[in-house]
Amino acid sequence: MAKALRKLALAVSYVRHPAGVTCIDCVFLAMGDEEVTFSNRILLLCRGRAGGCPPLEEIRCFRSLWIDYDLVYVGTVADGIFDEILRQRRHCPGFFRYKPSWSPKEHQDLLLKSEERKEKIWGYILATAVGILGTLVVQYIAKHLGLKSP
Repeated sequence: MAKALRKLALAVSYVRHPAGVTCIDCVFLAMGDEEVTFSNRILLLCRGRAGGCPPLEEIRCFRSLWIDYDLVYVGTVADGIFDEILRQRRHCPGFFRYKPSWSPKEHQDLLLKSEERKEKIWGYILATAVGILGTLVVQYIAKHLGLKSP
């Protein structure tokens, strides 16, 4: 069952991101607590060769999902950061498409509000389904016991 769910998640990720995505495309690529601007994203994509690079010691995943970098490297290692930024993240659970001029914190708040709204909607759907099912059960019991409404 777990294998089937993993395969389904893999298929869904390929449908959502057919060309693949990297941290360059994610809003949670942060420089400290601020967004990495579009121009800095281009410089990072070129591995800093196109005329400079933002300070690499401040570049990070705002959601702390760079597990390989944290386990393998000590301190700030430029090649490790570039490898982490350019790695395919099609299956990343924290990926959220980049929208300019919003900080990672603002995007995280937006994502949390969206998840809360989805939970509320599912709660309403579940409550409605339970209410309808309860009504049908009461009607069925009343019909079969011969009870009539006044």
